[in-house]
Amino acid sequence: MIQTIPVSDSRLSLGNYFEKFSTILLYCCALAAPHTIAGSQGSFLAAASFYLISCFLKKQFTIKRTPLDLPLLGLFAWAVLSACFSYERMTSFSGLKQLAFFSLFYFVATRACDGQRARRLALVLICSCSINVGYSIYQKIKGQGLRIDKIYSDALINRKTNPMFVEGDVLLKADGKTMTSLQVLSDVVDNGPADSMVKVEFRHNELLLTGEILRRRFQKEKELVGSARFGIDVSAARDFRAQGFYNHYSTYAEVLQLITSLLFGFLLACPRREKWVFG
Repeated sequence: MIQTIPVSDSRLSLGNYFEKFSTILLYCCALAAPHTIAGSQGSFLAAASFYLISCFLKKQFTIKRTPLDLPLLGLFAWAVLSACFSYERMTSFSGLKQLAFFSLFYFVATRACDGQRARRLALVLICSCSINVGYSIYQKIKGQGLRIDKIYSDALINRKTNPMFVEGDVLLKADGKTMTSLQVLSDVVDNGPADSMVKVEFRHNELLLTGEILRRRFQKEKELVGSARFGIDVSAARDFRAQGFYNHYSTYAEVLQLITSLLFGFLLACPRREKWVFG
């Protein structure tokens, strides 16, 4: 639907500036999508706002019609109907905010209707994702926390009854400080009153847990260091699922699948793909 009304040159020029800002923010949305949901949504909302302002100034509003109009409208209508009959209506209606984000599809279809801009947005998305993948590889090499390889029978870190830790657990933080070595835990233990507790965040399989250990038990053994002080052998933990910048592995996995599909589509659309495959 296109509606055009005569407009002054000054308003037209200002509208063009807002339209350019909208385009820049659209690229920012593609840049942020592989890393942060909040960043991508914020960029989209800002880009859409600038575009609406430009349409108001230019007195011209355009919406790109697509073959997916009816399926998307049906999906939204069905979700609203389901929310109306939900046991927790307020929770269900609150969830519709996420479903309404499909308006990004129409915004991209309208602002990137020419093939060149669409390809640029896709390339920005893929290149930005490669940064995330590189960061995940770096995390795997560096490790995340300390994996308990062995717990000795006289280990002070465990209570004699109902032990808190078992072999295979991963120590993550002590009083908020990331544990890269047992020396970090020693420093935290020594930096506090003897009767106080150290809050230890650790991972048991994929379950994140929190426990407390008494400083007094370890401050009596200040002459000991490392494994001898705590009674455990540790190594860098690398048995975690890659999360990228999302801090949630399932969200990161879904993003990787979608962007990999996009990259595969690029390879299929390449006019010289036969030479790439067959030499």
